[in-house]
Amino acid sequence: MRIVSTGSLAAMVDSGMAAFGLVKYGNFGEVYGHGGRIPGYATLVMHALETGKTAVWVTTNNGVTFESAVKPVAEHITQP
Repeated sequence: MRIVSTGSLAAMVDSGMAAFGLVKYGNFGEVYGHGGRIPGYATLVMHALETGKTAVWVTTNNGVTFESAVKPVAEHITQP
C-alpha cells in the first residue's frame, strides 16, 4: 500500500534536504528518512520502499550522531 503518491514523494525529496520532510539516503535505492534534534534528544528514521523495512534511532544524549550508522543500516534494510 502506498500512502504518498509517486509525485508527492518526488516533491518531498526534490530539494535534497529535509525541508519537505524526507531525505533520500545515498546510493541505497529507494531509502528515505528524516532526523531531528531538540535539546537532550535526537532521532532518525529510515525506510526502504522496496523491502518495507524501517530503522529507528532515538537517543537522549546531546553528543550522539548517527552518521556512522547510516550506511550499514541502509545496506541491511535494503536486503530482502
